[in-house]
Amino acid sequence: MRIGLANQHRGLYHLATTNSPSFAEPSPSHQAATIYNFNPHQVNLWHWHLGHPSRDRYLLVKNNNSIVTSDLVLHCDICHLSKQKRLSFPLSDHSASEPFALIHVDIWGPLSVKSYDGFSYFLTIVDDYTRAVWVYLMHSKAETRELLQGFCQLVNTQFAKQVKTIRSGQGKEFHMTEFYRIHGIEHQTSCVETPQQNGRVERKHQHILNVARALRFQSGIPLKFWSDCILHSVYLINRMPTPLLQNKSPFEMLFNRPPLLQNLRVFGCLSYATTLPQGRTKFQPRARQSIFLGFPSGVKGYKLFDLHDHHVFISRNVTFYEDILPFKTIPDSPPPLSTIPHSSPLLAPHSIPTPIPNTSDNLTSRGAHPVPAADDVQIAHDTNSCPDDQDNVDVHLSGFNDGENVEEQLELEVQAEYEGRPIRVNRGKLPAKLDDYYVGSVSRYPMSDYLGYDQLAPKDKHYALSLIAEVEPSSYQEAAKSEVWNKAMNEEREALELNQTWEVVPLPKGKRAIGCKWVYTIKMRPDGRIERRKARLVAKGFTQIHGIDFLDTYSPVAKINSVKALLAVAASKGWVLEQMDVSNAFLHGDLEEEVHMQLPPGDPRAGSKDNLVCKLKKSLYGLKQASRQWFAKLTSSLLQHGFSQSASDYSLFTKWVHGRIVVLLVYVDDIILGGADKKDIEEVKLFLSRQFKIKDLGSLKYFLGLEITRNSEGIAVCQRKYCLDLLEDTGYLDAKDCKSPLDPKVKLKAKQVKPLDDPEVYRRLIGRLHYLTTTRPDLTFPMQQLSQFQKEPYTDHLQAAFRVLRYIKGSPGQGIFFKAEPTLRLIGYSDSDWASCPDSRRSITGYCTFLGSSLITWKSKKQTTVSRSSSEAEYRALAHLGCEVQWLKNLLAKLSVEVVLPISVFCDNRSAIHIAENPVFHERTKHIEIDVHVIRERVKAGLIKLFYVKTED
Repeated sequence: MRIGLANQHRGLYHLATTNSPSFAEPSPSHQAATIYNFNPHQVNLWHWHLGHPSRDRYLLVKNNNSIVTSDLVLHCDICHLSKQKRLSFPLSDHSASEPFALIHVDIWGPLSVKSYDGFSYFLTIVDDYTRAVWVYLMHSKAETRELLQGFCQLVNTQFAKQVKTIRSGQGKEFHMTEFYRIHGIEHQTSCVETPQQNGRVERKHQHILNVARALRFQSGIPLKFWSDCILHSVYLINRMPTPLLQNKSPFEMLFNRPPLLQNLRVFGCLSYATTLPQGRTKFQPRARQSIFLGFPSGVKGYKLFDLHDHHVFISRNVTFYEDILPFKTIPDSPPPLSTIPHSSPLLAPHSIPTPIPNTSDNLTSRGAHPVPAADDVQIAHDTNSCPDDQDNVDVHLSGFNDGENVEEQLELEVQAEYEGRPIRVNRGKLPAKLDDYYVGSVSRYPMSDYLGYDQLAPKDKHYALSLIAEVEPSSYQEAAKSEVWNKAMNEEREALELNQTWEVVPLPKGKRAIGCKWVYTIKMRPDGRIERRKARLVAKGFTQIHGIDFLDTYSPVAKINSVKALLAVAASKGWVLEQMDVSNAFLHGDLEEEVHMQLPPGDPRAGSKDNLVCKLKKSLYGLKQASRQWFAKLTSSLLQHGFSQSASDYSLFTKWVHGRIVVLLVYVDDIILGGADKKDIEEVKLFLSRQFKIKDLGSLKYFLGLEITRNSEGIAVCQRKYCLDLLEDTGYLDAKDCKSPLDPKVKLKAKQVKPLDDPEVYRRLIGRLHYLTTTRPDLTFPMQQLSQFQKEPYTDHLQAAFRVLRYIKGSPGQGIFFKAEPTLRLIGYSDSDWASCPDSRRSITGYCTFLGSSLITWKSKKQTTVSRSSSEAEYRALAHLGCEVQWLKNLLAKLSVEVVLPISVFCDNRSAIHIAENPVFHERTKHIEIDVHVIRERVKAGLIKLFYVKTED
């Protein structure tokens, strides 16, 4: 039948418009009759069972399954309504060589109408080799990282394989640099605004939506059930054969056996689920009227929607009427689901079930008359007690989908028409469809809005910018491609040989050799120029065995609070601060145990038949005892040169030269030198250079990730580069910022709704965030809250940690400032939040100390026991602060700071102050541990004077 005339122009057909009656559209009533009126004798139920497959695929199923005997009805309006599409780009002929060598991922959504269970998105994962597909429903895109990481773990656990390559769009939720690096996964992304390069999953979206639309149009269920349409379409697609897989299904490709199709049912059909005897009386209904929504993952049963109570449930004893579709008889504009009464006329006269001719297998006997005689019911109707023979290998595989149908081979662009999406009016923002892509270099929330360098001095600005100008290699294979890093590795080898660190010998019988690896770092000069690219050979000491390869391991390092105290004193007294680095520091330690190590990566002798290894003569980085041996050697040299070691921090050494103090603070092989006279510092440098190979890094600029700038007003310390690296690694560099680190409306608890599949993701993130509390007092309480859930983290905890990332995005350069002021009076503040922990009802201690007006230490910590009153909680907090103040007094004395006594300590609880100042004994304090009363001794000794301060002050 001719429907119109068209002219071809540049590959498109332009339909000529006309008012001719011959081209008139059928009336709406005729359309409705064409689409929705059917006769069970004429409609191929298997075409509906299988989600309206194409003719070729249907024939494949029929040829491979004896239970499918019906011929395909050539004309199906539902197929046209749900699958009509445009032509597209040609397909790529590249494919993976094994399962999970390459997976394609993408996000679909949001749909303007949330599903009844609150979902707006779904994550699609397609295996390139098997065309298997997994779909995960999501409330927001923020769930993507956890789901994708969990999928990689699922592949490893269930299939004993590793995901090698992940191909995605440019969406920031797929940027998990640290996760990819740890698991050795290559992450490939499509070009900006080029989703066709990720066409496998884009086509799969269309395939899923085609089948899902067909299921919805066929069943007539409300749009709020779109999530079940998606999941069931995926279930069916995974079990459909495809020519792309030599007429096999993705299920068969993955599990090496064909899927079972006996338990398939018409989606949305009427069903009756047997009620449990415990929940009914003798005269209550013995079945629940419901509709079929698919197969739940991991459960041998059917997912059903109760038409009376309007909730979803799972049952194993179900009777189906596959030719009765309850929602198809409801008017076009039905009332809300909650208003549909149980007695609604769900069965219209034309939809009364009529017998279907029996086929060769009674499993295909669908939908007969509901006979009053109970004897026939179980025979006349298709009744199952449970889909026990169902191929329910769903390691979330009901959401695991197959490859494209024949029509999809021509389709590469994703269909942009999402049902129910309103027309966007506001043109002031980027289109929602671009949320998953970086549009050029444009971001809605660029870092330039939150980070500026204009207020820095030129030399400091150049230094700050140079810190992020180059990235260190993450592996030997990457470094070996660079000439400069090859040079750095050669220098390290020469230094090791010159120091006679090892001798190459065959591995003795009965001995084992530990491994080694290269690590890389860039050392900066004070002016921001690269001082050198440093390659270091590190032993894999984690494989050493105690008592064989090592004995004692402890080695002190500088406390961060000691560093801040030194900076505060230096700012006040105008001290010179210099920085040094000891080259190959650990090589100076004498090794007492016998340790064998594999040859370094890149050594041509590695892998020889002689089984050559390195017998270590001196300690090496990475050995468990290496830091201890090096620190012992350094301490011995400093003490011989006249330095004295602090008892408050064993990494702090001081020396008096002509009445002037020289301070040395060491953290492994990084050294800070401070003093009033630069000549004294130069003398110490000369001494150290004679003992060890020293690199003079000049003025203190960058120490342990702390960026230090100085002017006449004082010293500023921040962790700008650390923040930017953290945001980039977690994919939050372009995220929207927020104004508070924790949501004040959310009270985090230990047990939440959904535990994380991979707790290590949460633990690594918390560890990295925790280091930011070094210069960010505003993060101390949030990190105390989040750190307590590391043993068993849940999704809500991870979302709270992501909020902290968004918070630091708003102020990555924030830090602390040590003012250059003559007064160095030590004061402290303590507080507690009584019984604030919802799980244990324990209180939270908080305190901070100031040296002059400079904040130097702070802490937030949950108390170890329950307090019976707020006064007791405040008293315990005072005890913690008393110990901190005592330690600071001793440390500052070593830095030649005379602390004025008594030290003022402020508290907002009069009862706690009274208990501390008066050794009273009564019923409410007799149970308090003895060590808490240390605050009384400090007050009595005149070290501390307690003052009351109002809470609001």
